[in-house]
Amino acid sequence: MSLVFVGIVPHPPFLIPEIGKEKAEKLQKTRESMEEMEGDLYVLQPDTLFVISPHSPISPESFSLNLATHFESKFEEFGDQQTKCEINCDMQLVSQIKEAADYGDVDVPVNIITEPKVDHGVCIPLFYLTQHIPNVKIVPISVSQLSPEKHLEFGQLLRNVALESNKRIAIIASGDLSHSLSEESEHGMTPQGKTFDETVKKAIKNKSLSDIVKLNPEIVEKAHECGYRPMLILIGALEGSHYESKIDSYEAPFGTGYMVAQFPFQ
Repeated sequence: MSLVFVGIVPHPPFLIPEIGKEKAEKLQKTRESMEEMEGDLYVLQPDTLFVISPHSPISPESFSLNLATHFESKFEEFGDQQTKCEINCDMQLVSQIKEAADYGDVDVPVNIITEPKVDHGVCIPLFYLTQHIPNVKIVPISVSQLSPEKHLEFGQLLRNVALESNKRIAIIASGDLSHSLSEESEHGMTPQGKTFDETVKKAIKNKSLSDIVKLNPEIVEKAHECGYRPMLILIGALEGSHYESKIDSYEAPFGTGYMVAQFPFQ
């Protein structure tokens, strides 16, 4: 049917109540924005979510699609023995994306992996965004180490597949912004961290997403981000569409930038 929703969300494990505990209170803006986004998705009733994660298995020279019948993730690595997410794969759309990559007009390499256990970059968004759409399926998507231009082209391919599908599809780019905004962050503080986050926020507010694409590679590298490449794919998917852009929330209580944003179609 069409592409019905495009959004960006972060994935700090502290968003999970059993993991964050008292620290989760410092992520109130992020949590509320993701709950509001879940309401927007409920209204739109997507059949499938394309979830782009920077922490899924990466093939340097190609983008990866995860083709497993059923996905599951638990959070033991973060000390949570209770929370888990389970969801089914949209195997038909995985096949359609792969076919479009192999035989379509957009020249991007795509490979298939089979990994039933998905990473927190996939599962934390699902924990918040699928509470009231339990029958939705997903296509977990990995970034690559290819050029920004190839990420844009891959986003265009995803859009084309969505537009040709008989399903309602949403694209979710999962990624945090800079991990170097204060001394308490895991990488310490760098000036490039603030520059990266401010550039991304300004570009979204002004609907000038090309400014994100044009970011100096040194700024991207020294910002210690994990959301740049997922955002590039998202920007490619938006190309040629009429949309608005808005930031629902931004906060950085632990020295890492967490942004929730969406791009409603006109």
